[in-house]
Amino acid sequence: MIEVFLDTSFAIALSSVSDKNHLKAVQIANQLEKNQTRLVTTQAILLEIGNALSKKNIG
Repeated sequence: MIEVFLDTSFAIALSSVSDKNHLKAVQIANQLEKNQTRLVTTQAILLEIGNALSKKNIG
């Protein structure tokens, strides 16, 4: 099984339709799923993602 490191910018682009890289992130996510790619990351990246997403929902 192939493993790919999940990075903050990819997760944000995937979750936000207004992100300039959203469509490319969706295409990549679909390909990763098709290939049954395993995503790996760190606690620090998960914290960054949570922090970024919480700021997007304020105001």
